[in-house]
Amino acid sequence: MKAEQFKTYTTQLHGFKVNVTTYKIGDEFICVIDNYEPGGQIARSQAPTKEKAIEEALKEADAKLSKSRRF
Repeated sequence: MKAEQFKTYTTQLHGFKVNVTTYKIGDEFICVIDNYEPGGQIARSQAPTKEKAIEEALKEADAKLSKSRRF
């Protein structure tokens, strides 16, 4: 299968700069959120709609980053 509707953008969550990447494979949308600087994956979700995939990934990333300390 081939990834379709690939899109990436940068935003901030809890003071951390993150990349949000979305794409579609088959009938499912996938959203991956990673740390902008080192590129480590913070959250990933898969859902039938793009909006739901982004919502779930942002919720998971928000929970993780809210516990992180920034130096």
